[in-house]
Amino acid sequence: MKGRIWIRIGLLCIVIALLLSSYNLYHTWNACIQSQSAVNEIIPSLEYEPLVQGEIEDYILNPDMDLPKKEINGNIYVGIIQIPALHLELPVLSECNDSNLNIAPCRYTGTCYKNNFIIGAHNSYYHFGNIKNLNQGDTITFIDMKDRKFEYQVAGIEILMPNQGVELESGDWDLSLFTCTWAGYSRVIVRCMKV
Repeated sequence: MKGRIWIRIGLLCIVIALLLSSYNLYHTWNACIQSQSAVNEIIPSLEYEPLVQGEIEDYILNPDMDLPKKEINGNIYVGIIQIPALHLELPVLSECNDSNLNIAPCRYTGTCYKNNFIIGAHNSYYHFGNIKNLNQGDTITFIDMKDRKFEYQVAGIEILMPNQGVELESGDWDLSLFTCTWAGYSRVIVRCMKV
């Protein structure tokens, strides 16, 4: 009798694990589709305005200005991040919160204009799940909504424990990308410098 109870409990655990895995796979695939759809809509709408001779880019004159935004399907985006080494081209949402992280990478704080940009994303294959595999010198490009390109190189990778949250914003890094590890216990941070 006891053996049957344990078999039923074991089967129930397997069914629950399969349901949770299916749920996670569905959300991961849905985020991939939403991200690609946003990129496909953003790219044709990028509007570079050539400068008149002697004119200086507005973000250089006013680095405190906010990033230009574009609304797509009720979501506000600030640009696209490209990571060639990981074959990623992803939109970046303007605000970091749980619901936005389920769609695409999000601006955590800072901007590319002030060289203190921090972008976070979920640890999925289609988002930042493989940033731990980047190497020093790999290139990363951020393209704002005015089609201005900001090039970076990976300078290093850090692992932060939960009690080191303040260190995410510390240091003199032009761009930082972060995601949680699979267990969610710590964070992987990729530190980059502008080139």
